[in-house]
Amino acid sequence: MKKIKNKKKKIIIAIVVLVIIVVIINFSKPKEVNEVKIETEAIEKRTIAQSISSTGVIKANDTKDVTSTLTGMKITSVNVKEGQKVSAGDVICTFDTSTLANNLNDLQKSVSVTNAQTNLGMEGSKRSLNDAIVARDTQISESKKQVDSAANAYNDVQNQLNQVNAQLANQSAALATLEPQYIQAEANFKNVENAYKEKERNYNSKLNDVNVKQAEINSLQAQLAQMNANGTPDTNGNVANQIATKETELQTLNTQLNVVQTDFELYKTSTFNTAVQNFTPIQSQYTALSQAVSGLQAQVSSLNANASSLKSAYDGTVTAYNTAVATSNSSVASMQDNVTNQQLA
Repeated sequence: MKKIKNKKKKIIIAIVVLVIIVVIINFSKPKEVNEVKIETEAIEKRTIAQSISSTGVIKANDTKDVTSTLTGMKITSVNVKEGQKVSAGDVICTFDTSTLANNLNDLQKSVSVTNAQTNLGMEGSKRSLNDAIVARDTQISESKKQVDSAANAYNDVQNQLNQVNAQLANQSAALATLEPQYIQAEANFKNVENAYKEKERNYNSKLNDVNVKQAEINSLQAQLAQMNANGTPDTNGNVANQIATKETELQTLNTQLNVVQTDFELYKTSTFNTAVQNFTPIQSQYTALSQAVSGLQAQVSSLNANASSLKSAYDGTVTAYNTAVATSNSSVASMQDNVTNQQLA
């Protein structure tokens, strides 16, 4: 309304200025020369008045139609008359704005409902976002725990493997150091053992010869006894002579057996037993080291297989963790964008 008043004021000022310009122009125009009828009067002192009259339509150079932006509104009163001078701020007319007020009230209610729905939707989006953040953090935390657990299991096996490898290296080094001594000691013992076995065979062979010869004598003696019991004469002392001959042979064999037995037993007690005593410790040490190395090698093989399996499990948990992080972060970012767009709407 204030803008309309200002425009009307400008129009009135323009009209006044136009009137003044027209008056000045009329004064400055040369008067047309017409045939003038001369009238005379007596000279006397009086006041001379000069006036100009003219007919026409006065228009401003610039005109402005003033209209209201309200449409469909009923005018309840007109507060000025045509041609009346108005000033800025004067109320020209009034409209019935009850419908407009009702429409405005309805729009305000609609806006309030829309804002409430928008706020409700935004609050729901914020809650969903917060829930998603909590779910993301929980999922990432659980996934991280699985990664840590798999890493710890793998590291434990790696530590065990390192320890066993260190033990294997030490035992292998000790075995490598002992091996030349063992080989030499074994060779020496084998020589003594072979000689011992040879002497043992000789002793057993002589003992067998003595036993065989004794069996032959026993058989002949039994034969002779049977002959005597039967009254059968021993012609020319044949059986008795055989017995005597074999007994002589037996004596010779016993003498040889004694020599062989003495040599065997002496070698056994002096040389062989000493060799056994000398070789047994290094043999036991070498055997223990060999068994230890074999056992550690088996452990290393088993731990390597276990470590490989745990490494695969660890890699799987890392992949799952990275996937969970990427997926959950993407979901949260999308929800954050949704909330931001709702706030800007």
